[in-house]
Amino acid sequence: KDVLAKTIPKGQRGKLLSVRATVGGALALIAGVLINRYIGAGEDVSLYVILIGIASILWFFASVLFAFIKEEKGATAGGRSAIQEAISGFQILKKQKYFTRFIIARSLLLSVILVVPFYSILARDLTGTQVSSLGLFMITNSLAMVLSSYLWGRLADKSSTRTMMYAGLLGFASAVMALTFGFLPESFQSPLFYSFIFMMIGFAHAGTRLGRKTYLIDAAPEEDRPLYVSVSNTLVGIITVGSGIFGIFADILGIQWLIAIFALFMIAGAFLAYTLPKPSEMIID
Repeated sequence: KDVLAKTIPKGQRGKLLSVRATVGGALALIAGVLINRYIGAGEDVSLYVILIGIASILWFFASVLFAFIKEEKGATAGGRSAIQEAISGFQILKKQKYFTRFIIARSLLLSVILVVPFYSILARDLTGTQVSSLGLFMITNSLAMVLSSYLWGRLADKSSTRTMMYAGLLGFASAVMALTFGFLPESFQSPLFYSFIFMMIGFAHAGTRLGRKTYLIDAAPEEDRPLYVSVSNTLVGIITVGSGIFGIFADILGIQWLIAIFALFMIAGAFLAYTLPKPSEMIID
């Protein structure tokens, strides 16, 4: 995020992130087609190895490209220790209430991506899907990323808070669809119709990701941007690790109840995103 902010001016960052998401979605779309077409029941391990090998090659070329990026100088003076950095981050949370609110909103909107595996489990229970159907869900989800990322990016450059809000509401709508899918006529309860739920959550994921990245990059002060980004990523990372407990909830409450909880998180995250100030007004002097 710091490299992005030091190489791309405000007003164009959302657009760049959207292009990146579109390309990434296209690659995931290809992976989904391969899984759907060739893996079948999932017994051929070699195809998984090929996919992971391709991913490692792409990571290598990405590292080479990063080496050639020329960036403006940022926060390079007065290096602090990890403990000093942690103390500084804690002080930011106490002083900057809107930054804290952003982290809470971002954490709640994590439900947009965390719910996806449980959509897959529910699909298996309702439609009896196999591994090949997972490829179909990847295709629709990735197609949503490709189709929507550019539009989300343009919207994020105009209003990143509304981008997060609209995406959260769309995620909520997908959860409602998943919870009511079992009430549809039996002829509609097929993997093909269920894939529309994955398309909706794909739209929502693209929006939340582009919205929160654009907001944080535009809002954080230049000299302290790495600190703001690291504090946000660390706290959300801790929450992500802790989210493993939702698997236990799924066993105790059932998949539908867990999806309903995620739906409440999405609507709460959308509301908090709506209450955030403009990026230029997040920092309180």
